[in-house]
Amino acid sequence: MRHKRKLSFSLALVMMLSVCFSAPITGFAAADANNMMLTVLGTSDMHGTITSWSYEGNTDTADRGLTHVKTIVDSVRKENPNTLLIDNGDTIQGTILTDDLYNKDMTVKNPMIEMMNYVGYDSMTLGNHEFNFGLETVEKIKKEAKFPVLSANIYYAKDGKNFATPYTIKTVNGAKVAILGLSVPSIKSWDASKVTSLEFKHMAEEAKKYVKILKEKEKVDVIIVSAHSGLESRHEEDGSDMAKLIAESCPEVTVMLTGHDHSVVNTTVNNVLVAAPTNGAVDMVRFDINLTKENGKWTVKNKAASLIDLKKVVADPGAVKVAEPSHNKTMNFLKNIIGKASGTFQPVSEVPGIPEAQVRDTAVIDLVNKVQMYYTNSAVSAAALFKADSNLPYGDLNYANIFDIYKYPNTLVGVEVTGAQLKKYMEWSAGYYNTYKAGDLTISFDEKIRSYNYDMFAGVTYKVDISKPAGSRIVDLKRGGSSVQDTDTIRLAINNYRYDGLKKMGF
Repeated sequence: MRHKRKLSFSLALVMMLSVCFSAPITGFAAADANNMMLTVLGTSDMHGTITSWSYEGNTDTADRGLTHVKTIVDSVRKENPNTLLIDNGDTIQGTILTDDLYNKDMTVKNPMIEMMNYVGYDSMTLGNHEFNFGLETVEKIKKEAKFPVLSANIYYAKDGKNFATPYTIKTVNGAKVAILGLSVPSIKSWDASKVTSLEFKHMAEEAKKYVKILKEKEKVDVIIVSAHSGLESRHEEDGSDMAKLIAESCPEVTVMLTGHDHSVVNTTVNNVLVAAPTNGAVDMVRFDINLTKENGKWTVKNKAASLIDLKKVVADPGAVKVAEPSHNKTMNFLKNIIGKASGTFQPVSEVPGIPEAQVRDTAVIDLVNKVQMYYTNSAVSAAALFKADSNLPYGDLNYANIFDIYKYPNTLVGVEVTGAQLKKYMEWSAGYYNTYKAGDLTISFDEKIRSYNYDMFAGVTYKVDISKPAGSRIVDLKRGGSSVQDTDTIRLAINNYRYDGLKKMGF
């Protein structure tokens, strides 16, 4: 059983080189008229990591970022001039530097794009987090990038025209190499209010359409797909967010870079070599494709993928210099003390690996929910713990502390719901727990559900009975000492990400 109770804390607060998962092919860097090694380097889910500096931790991790990517890229291009560099999306969002100082300012250059121009990218695919700041920001980065920003399955709903460039073609030592970009279509759910003018189509269906164009009209020799999605489907019942389905539908694709899930992939599906890094902040993918020209046409003889660990190299000095203005601006921003905590907000975990906020009430979640209720004039609020060790430590606080407990650029929504709708929502959230069975030593969680999809509620008291099956776990739900009735009308505070997602699920 888990009982939601009220805690109070006083707070003065204003809100190289390779670590291989398969060995790269070597010995073919020197190309001739009939033989070539094509190398494709790929990053994904960089999430605003320009340098290795952690603004939340106020320390240099010395193991990540575009400044390290530049070192890798220069080394590989020196080894093999026939090298392309692509990015898989979720690039411009994720740090205090990007989210709070630059992504909302249309008058200054985006520092992530500026650094990618310096590093020398050949393309970037739009990820879901590119849309967090609205279409004006996306249009801005498209203009600032010196490389094509791709997505073949996003269209303007009004006239059916492509929102972004669907593909680009590079000529490498005489071979025509296509890069096709695809974006997870669930953007329409997560940032619904910001993309009302767009239509997001099935990735595999659009891949089939464009692969046919690339082979028959463009007559390319190599097709690289950069799909910002996981290998398996996590969001859409029709599999439209499933990169695996792209490979199953398009065996003509040579290699495919995926991402989004923040987990390493190295597999072959229907003769398509598929790979993904953990996330682009700490590692990147390398594809080596051995090509031979036969009867005037380039054919793939073999191909392999490897993972490059960015901490194996030091940051490129030139890239560090490019990053200095935006980095220094962020450091100056963080000098401001904006509040003081009279106690530590996150208790030490009693069971390693299980954050206390997921098993009992904590001041961290209470604070977020209280702020949400205050600014939406709501009686009830729901919020998730985005990071297991999110905490406000005792003492002075700056904006980095706020970012640590709430890192996503969501907006607040206040909505009136019935008691029945609230219960349904709470039951959905409580599905995060596995059902307790006799003999279990501790609680456990459904591995298919991300922790940021477990919401905790304030303004009500309730228990979660994990001995019961999902869908019937919320018991003793009360507000103001009285049981919540199905016909009650309650004003609820949630973020736009959850609001749009619940609407899609029929809540």
